[in-house]
Amino acid sequence: MLQVTSLSCLPHNCLLVTLDSLSILLNASTPDSLPPANLPSHLDFILLSHSTPAYINALPRIALTHPHTQIYSTVPISTLGRLSTLESTPPGATVTDVKSADEYEYLTPKDVEKVFDRIKTVRYSQPVILGHGVTVTAYPSGHTIGGTIWNLRKDQENVVVMLGWNHAKERIVRGMLDVKTLRLMERASCVITDVRGSSIPQVPTRKVREQFLIGTPFFSGE
Repeated sequence: MLQVTSLSCLPHNCLLVTLDSLSILLNASTPDSLPPANLPSHLDFILLSHSTPAYINALPRIALTHPHTQIYSTVPISTLGRLSTLESTPPGATVTDVKSADEYEYLTPKDVEKVFDRIKTVRYSQPVILGHGVTVTAYPSGHTIGGTIWNLRKDQENVVVMLGWNHAKERIVRGMLDVKTLRLMERASCVITDVRGSSIPQVPTRKVREQFLIGTPFFSGE
């Protein structure tokens, strides 16, 4: 039995996926960087798709209020997410020992380090058994460095979670449309995705975007 619940509004990403008795949080971002009000008290796993704040800004507080929840991501997401979160974390009172989520107003670098040290890193196409017969596999999303499309499998259920993806080849990332991803999409019984790019009538070509970037005053030296 599959149930999907959105815990935050766009452009933030926080989805609760319940697969039978397993509670899985897809990304951890909210407008105020605090745990969502309707977040369950028990979470089995957290899967991270990208390292940007729009996907992980609430991760430290959610992880600290759920100390036994296992967190998975690729190595780039763990590394870059740690750096970006530390840069936005000013010194303040520690929240490691508080009991209520309402008291998680301040974070320290030590708290952030503790959370990111808990992340278990995976490689692309590496199946990981979560438990209760559920297997998760990461595939490249083509959107960011280390960006991930997650494939959840249990019995006849084959769920693909695509949040923040790009099919086109770029300078840094290759895009997501390789043979493995296409086969994954063909076998999926359920696809969870976003449509935030649908409002753009036509995306400029890479050449046009690069010319625009080079022509800005910051890069041209004006």
